[in-house]
Amino acid sequence: MSIKAPFGSWDSPISADLITQSAISFGEIASSLKYTYHTEGRASEGGREVIVRTPLKDSLEEKAEDVYGPEFNARSRVHEYGGGAFHVIKETDEVFFINFSDSRVYSVKPGGSPTPITKDLKNTRYSSLKPHPLFSTTHPYLLAIQEVHEDPVDVSKVYNSLALIDVRSGETKVLQSGADFYSSPRWAPDGVSICWILWNHPNMPWEDTQLWTGQIEGLGEVGAKVINSKRITSGEETAVSQPTFSEDGKWLYFVWDKTGFSILYRVKAGSDEKPELAMEKIKSDIVSPAWRLDSSRYVLLSDKYALITPSIKSIMVPHLLDLITKTSTPIPSPFVVFSEIRRISSTSVLLVGLSATKPSRLAILTFPTSYDVPGVKFTTVKSSAVVDEKVIPPGTFSEGKGLEFDIPGAGNDEGKTVNLNVLFYPPKNARYAGGNDGEKPPAIVSIHGGPTSQSLPGHQWRIQYYTSRGFAFVDVNYGGSSGYGRDYINRLRGNWGVVDVSDTIEAVKACTAQGLIDGKRVAIIGGSAGGFTVLAALTKSDVFAVGISSYGIGDIKLLADGTHKFESQYLFKLVGGTPEEIPEIYHDRSPAYHAQNIKASLLLLQGLDDKVVPPEQAQDMARRVEAAGGKVEAVYYEGEGHGFRQAKNIKDSLERSLSHMRRAFL
Repeated sequence: MSIKAPFGSWDSPISADLITQSAISFGEIASSLKYTYHTEGRASEGGREVIVRTPLKDSLEEKAEDVYGPEFNARSRVHEYGGGAFHVIKETDEVFFINFSDSRVYSVKPGGSPTPITKDLKNTRYSSLKPHPLFSTTHPYLLAIQEVHEDPVDVSKVYNSLALIDVRSGETKVLQSGADFYSSPRWAPDGVSICWILWNHPNMPWEDTQLWTGQIEGLGEVGAKVINSKRITSGEETAVSQPTFSEDGKWLYFVWDKTGFSILYRVKAGSDEKPELAMEKIKSDIVSPAWRLDSSRYVLLSDKYALITPSIKSIMVPHLLDLITKTSTPIPSPFVVFSEIRRISSTSVLLVGLSATKPSRLAILTFPTSYDVPGVKFTTVKSSAVVDEKVIPPGTFSEGKGLEFDIPGAGNDEGKTVNLNVLFYPPKNARYAGGNDGEKPPAIVSIHGGPTSQSLPGHQWRIQYYTSRGFAFVDVNYGGSSGYGRDYINRLRGNWGVVDVSDTIEAVKACTAQGLIDGKRVAIIGGSAGGFTVLAALTKSDVFAVGISSYGIGDIKLLADGTHKFESQYLFKLVGGTPEEIPEIYHDRSPAYHAQNIKASLLLLQGLDDKVVPPEQAQDMARRVEAAGGKVEAVYYEGEGHGFRQAKNIKDSLERSLSHMRRAFL
């Protein structure tokens, strides 16, 4: 029998131990002729990324197995955010991967142990390994992104390039350099033509990038070089991503936001023709911003069909795209989010999907040979966690609902009415019928990082940890978030610390007005750029009773002066100029200089090994709040970087956050 108890006080079967001990996170995926491959982050092993091989067909003799032992960790450190950490030779199941501790490229064959390929250069990192299409002893080459740190501190001495690795000798040949950043190297099926993406400061990869093609001359020779280099996309302030050559080599497909939304284009390979749309124009993005390298949100199935996953009202809906008619058909799906999609065959796709009320799953989508959408099947390969219904009864998980509000604009939109997107998760627990009579639930307002990122729907343990205890959870996709087109992203340009803060406060007002939450019991939480918005909101408003900032930014000038190369000029567009050009804006927008205004109870969580937002930021913020007589607790985690990976620290951060909120609300 269900009972009533004050919201926020409920007992929950979802403990921090359960989350950290039983759950894994899926990362990158791939397949061969016989196996699927995926990386899984294991909090119980300090966040180590393990490549796991699983037979494509059920077998009594073969089971899923780790590709390497506990001394290896498949993570790239390029751009600090990594991605593109491994690749599999389909025919032989040889795996090439980047090991996190030394950033070297390794090879491991079935039944063997990893052997290093590249030299032990402490200052060199790799990503996006792409074997030659005829990979063998006669074509032992990998395309890759190379990042050389000539100085461990000075970001002006970090050099990125497109490189060719000879697997036999471990020698690396730079093919393209001079731009600030490179990504997405791809071979054409002929093994001669290639493509790549480049961009320069102060742009980020979703702001202004260029797609190039060329041919490698003298492959295997000391003087190998790229000839006939040609820029494919034109125009400033447009971004291209995820290029893919068709299987027959006739077309180069890519995602471009020329229309204001990131959709699929193509160009005839090797021609002087202009790119053309490969699908109908839609007002939805089919990819997410490229914070990590080598992600994939669409696949070419054949010369006639592709699978795309446009984001429609925050939900990613798979569509079968007819490349001839350029029309697409939605596919009924158990998932609301797709983080990775890779082709297995012309009728099957490997994916990582997240459903509304179940943990993320590695799954295979299979089409009938006729490609009839009603015949599509989804088969689970592995779940990120096994939910024991004896421990977590059905009806415990809260399902997020997308809400749209018309709110007063801020920044460049001041005086206008703008649209705001929010995901709302009500309190839910099978044992409880609600709170006390007439009570509205306390709310946790969550601010995603980036800031050019997006809060996505679907089952997330962190959210369920709180909703199952009687809290409402409000995920805010403030102006500047991705997933709603370039104009929505650009609302934040020059107005970071203004639009995000205003939109968040308006989200609280709107949810309160609709009777969804208790507007007097609201906590605000966020990490990284989201942590900045947390701190900025606390200095500008008394709406929030509690603030929890994880590796957040207190002084944006310090961030501009001390962050890594990839984001070292990101702030210039977000704030509206350099610290030298607009010093007063950097000062006024930095929460550290307004710490005396923080009246809420503040919890700061910080990794001591963070290279993106160094721990000095949290230390300085804590000192200032304390000196002003505010309530602040700062917790520093050994061995953690930008984001917490170790089970003990994830557990501690969850339990501390809960305790902090309960003290304030109950």
